[in-house]
Amino acid sequence: MKETIKRLEEDFEAYYTFPDEAIDKIKCELRHGKRIYWYCKVDVEYLEEDENPRDHAPYSGLVIAKDGVNVPQRDAELEIDDIVVVLDTYPVEKCYCESTWIGFPALLNDPELVEIFDIWRLDES
Repeated sequence: MKETIKRLEEDFEAYYTFPDEAIDKIKCELRHGKRIYWYCKVDVEYLEEDENPRDHAPYSGLVIAKDGVNVPQRDAELEIDDIVVVLDTYPVEKCYCESTWIGFPALLNDPELVEIFDIWRLDES
């Protein structure tokens, strides 16, 4: 557990280095307990031209508040530097994904990331 906490601390350091344009990749509200989906540039490369990459997003996880953050209500919107994503769906060659945690700033700082969205906004651009 100590290793996970140390890794998360490093993930949150990315908050100070990601470019302003990274914020534009967020296409949904970041509420405590919400499931989000995302995909990267490489995921788009293998789709047919008329396919929507959101329909094939290989990653998803749950937004939760990091330890010590006040959550005023069950589905409160959280700040970028207060979010841990419990990553439970991603491309894997094993039978099942292993759950892992990632600090949201590290996810957002990935230059390969295209967008983060939720299923309720799939019909929007």
